[in-house]
Order: sequence, then C-alpha cells, then structure tokens
Amino acid sequence: MKKARELNVVLLGSKSSQKCHVGNIIFREQMFDSRDVRSDCERGEGEVCGRKVTMVRTPGWYRGYPLCDTPELFKTAVILSVTECPPPLHAFIMVINAEMTFKDKYKKATQEHMQHCFGEKVWAHTIVVFSHSGCLGHKTIEDYIKEEGGPLQWVLKACGNRYHTLCIDGTENSEKVKELFDKIDAMVAENSHYEPDMTLVQNAEAKWKEVEKKAEELRLLSQQQRQKLRGLLTDPMPSLRVLMVGWVFSGKSATGNHILSGDAFQSGERTVKALKKSGMVAGRQVVLVDTPGWWKFFPPSFNPSSLKSEIMRGVSLCSPSPNVILLIIPCATSFTVGQRRITESNMKLFGEEVWRHVIVLFTDADVLQTKTIEQYIVSEGEPLSWLIEKCGNRYHVLDIINKSEGPVTELLEKMDEMVAGNLFFNVSDHHETKDLQPVDRSDPLTEKDENTKKEITEQLILEWDRRNWEKRHIFKTDSSMKTLLTFKGVGKALSSDEDEGIKPDDDQSDCFGPEMMNEDQTGAEYQKLCMRLLEREWARREATMEEAGWTLFYSGTPAGERAMSEPDRDQVLQSRQKVSQWLKKLATSSDYSSE
Repeated sequence: MKKARELNVVLLGSKSSQKCHVGNIIFREQMFDSRDVRSDCERGEGEVCGRKVTMVRTPGWYRGYPLCDTPELFKTAVILSVTECPPPLHAFIMVINAEMTFKDKYKKATQEHMQHCFGEKVWAHTIVVFSHSGCLGHKTIEDYIKEEGGPLQWVLKACGNRYHTLCIDGTENSEKVKELFDKIDAMVAENSHYEPDMTLVQNAEAKWKEVEKKAEELRLLSQQQRQKLRGLLTDPMPSLRVLMVGWVFSGKSATGNHILSGDAFQSGERTVKALKKSGMVAGRQVVLVDTPGWWKFFPPSFNPSSLKSEIMRGVSLCSPSPNVILLIIPCATSFTVGQRRITESNMKLFGEEVWRHVIVLFTDADVLQTKTIEQYIVSEGEPLSWLIEKCGNRYHVLDIINKSEGPVTELLEKMDEMVAGNLFFNVSDHHETKDLQPVDRSDPLTEKDENTKKEITEQLILEWDRRNWEKRHIFKTDSSMKTLLTFKGVGKALSSDEDEGIKPDDDQSDCFGPEMMNEDQTGAEYQKLCMRLLEREWARREATMEEAGWTLFYSGTPAGERAMSEPDRDQVLQSRQKVSQWLKKLATSSDYSSE
C-alpha cells in the first residue's frame, strides 16, 4: 500500500475525551492546550513517523449535552475546522476516554454533533482512538467495549469498527502511533479522503461573517453608551452593594470569590442560603451577596419553596438596597428561547424596573480565547440579544479560572456608570404589590396540581445533592463506587447500577424545552419533556464538574450549613416513585391533553 507523504486529520471528541493529550502524544510535544476549553480550533504541524502531519484540534462538546445546549460559537468553529486543514482531508480522529462510562446519552451527543457538523458521511472517514492513563487494570479495550454495550458499539459500527488505543500516562507510544497511521492509510485506501459538505461550510462562513459584523456593532454601541454615562458620573461611589443572581451552577459563588480575591463563598455546591461577604476592591468597600440559583431548564413554579424568600433576604442584606444586580450567565453553554423565558420569569421577582439595575456578567471567559464576548452574544441569536438589550446593553465577562485584577476593575467602573444613570432601586414596592410568580398559562410546565410540582422539585433537589455527595465521595475516598443514580423508566424505583438515562429519539434535530411544547401535545409528550429536562439538568451539572477538573469544587472544607452529608437513599427512591407515578398519570391523562 502506498502511503501519502502528507497526513491531514481533524481531531475531535468531547471535552473529557483527553483528545488534546492524544494530539500531543502524536506530535511528541505540547502542541495543544491540554485543558480543552477553547471555543476555537488549534492547528498543529510537524513531522511524525517520517510524514508531514497537519492536525486541527476542534472545540469539544460536553459529553452529555444535546446539540442544542452547545453554544453556536462552538458548533460554527467545528464545522469550519475542515477549512483549516489542507486538502485532501484524510481522516477524523475521534477520541473517547476509556476510563469513563459511555452511556446512551453520550452516544446521542456524539451522533448529533458529528452529523450536524460534518454530515452523515463523516463516519466512513472516522477512526476511534481510546485514551487511557494505564488504569484499565487487567481489562483489554475489547473488554471495555463489551461492558459498555450498545451505545459504544453503535459508534464503533458507524465507524466501520475502526479503533485504536493510546496511553496518555507518559508511556512510549511511537509504535502505537505508527500503527494508528497504518489504520488511517487502510481507511483512506478503502473509502478515499473526506470531501467537505460545501453547503454546510458556506452556510457557516456566511453566518460567521454576519456574526462578526453585528458583534462589532454591539461593541461600538456599548462603548457609546458608556461614554454618555461617564458624563453623568462625578465621583466613584465609596462603596457598592451587589446582589448576584442566576441559575444553579452558573458561577455566582466563584464570581464573588474572584471579585473579593479570596474564598469568601463556597463554590461547587448548590447555594441554599443567601450569604453576604465584603472586602476592599480597588480601594473601596464592596458588599457582595450570593443567592440560591434557579433551575436552568424548569420554570419558576418548580423552584424550591425557599428560593423566593432567600433571594429577598439577599436583597435585605444589601440594605438599604442593592446598587447593582449581577445576572450571572456562563458562556460555555447555549442560551435558548427557553432560557430567555425562564430568566425573565425569575427576574419578575424584583418588579418591572429591575432591568435598569442589571448587568449581565458572563463567566467561563477562558473558553473564548480568540473570540469576543460580543461574538458569543450575537451568535446565540435573538434570545440572548433580547436579554442584553433589556439590560441596556450592559454586560461584562470574567475569567474565573485564570484570575486577573483588570477585568474586575473594569466591572466596577461599569457599575459606577450604571448607578450614575439610574434612580434609586427599591425592590420592596414591587415585592408588596405584585405577584412574585404569576401563573403563565402559555408555559406547558405550569401545572394546576401544586403537589406534582412539589414532587418534581423534591426530585431535582434530592438528586442534585445526592450526586454532589457521590461525586465527592468518589473523588476523596472510594473510586469503586457504583455509577450515579438516575431515571430509567416510568413507574420504577431504580437501583444504583441503572444509569441508562433517556433513550435517544430517531429525530436528532429536536431538543425538548418549554418553547417546543404546544397545546396539542399529549400527556405522553409532556412526560417525555419532563424526563428530558431532568436529564439536561444532570448533564449540565456533570459537565460543570468535569470542566473544573473536580478539585476546584472539592478542595476545601465544606462550609457550615452546606457541609456535604450523605442524603437519605430511601428518601431519594421514594421521591422517584412519586415522580414516576405522576409522569405515568400524565401519559394517560385526558384532562391534561385536552387543555
């Protein structure tokens, strides 16, 4: 077989796949950022095994995320990765971490992302590389494939059962790399090289060009508005009172720690009590109040009963009132119509005038790299653009991982400018005269039966907190602990080794959310929605922990009231039974389907 002198490949996989380590092993140097958080592509070139190799590392997706929860910025970059590799493109190397389970939801995420970005023909040009750090024990990779069952075997079958293994623990891999190249050559000999889908590429290029244009317009508009406000500013306020709000695991506590340059807040656990901390920042007193977060995918009616009172207590901790409300949103995930509606509904707690006092603060700035926050905002489309406009085009971005003082100082300047252009904010007037959570009859998740909502809320809290305890227990003590608990079916109490999750649908384009429902849907469709939203909450939490490398969350001593103790397993299973019975009732309820 005649080998091509050049080898051009695209390296892809989930964020937890260790694909950057695989790329570095192939080049035998630190070619790619091993953290794998970037939203742009990296291109590496070098001579390997006597051949000129060009490799384009693509942004990774969160392995449990459906396609619709991946930011548009990431998806566009992945589609355009084929244009950064010189033709012909010989292969896609898809990396899978062999030390992690590969459940059905991971298979679905892989299928959705691969076919969305490269078309169905991508599989004929893909080889799977299993990464591991020598911790497979006495098992072979074939044992791992057999144990993981249908989901992983489906992926391998789609790739023509082409796979390879590389150890990333520092083991000498020269011979293994040669074997990998031989397998790629054999694949090319059988299927030829990959011809990019030019319709996909051209659409992505046109979309990105429009994003760049609108992003620059947004940046200039924001600058102009800041200049006008500076004209109203006399002296900076001697102190600032800041209320932080957002969904669970949005980075509120970590943001507070970054601003105060310390560990004032316990990050990595679900905040259940409003907490006030203060310190000197850039020469003046700053008071920060952290508050419990709402669910990202469920409307306010599913919030814990204590959430409203704790957020309002947070307002009182900013006595006489907050100067600024920071709405925290991570930019490592999408912001859909569903998130816009849920955010707007939760912010009604503060009254109609609240938006004049809000700055949207984006976390996870390290994922942007060569991209700008304006490009992220514009690429997410109307929902996020609506929110930014609602807040008077006030926004900021912080990198809470690679901390620096400059962005914090600039954030305080934006706070001063906003306060200078505003009247005094008094939330109590709205709190006393308006319904804090008005019933939204257009929302399919707004249900008449308060008991059913209470049961779903209990399930959310119990599962979230139990999984936190289990992850921490695994990390600190027992790596042999069984896989995490989750739903598998309606009407069943699950055992701890059942973690199949929701089965994927044939239609890979759907991503269930409140905006997808309509009055014609049946009880069964509503059941499917609720189950899917529960799984999306778990996937988001899992992804956040993986992104942080675990240690960011569990390196400290648990704080007071939020010390992690093992949740009551019987209570968890009892809650699941209640929710499953409710979902089963919904599936057969003519009362709901007739609404």
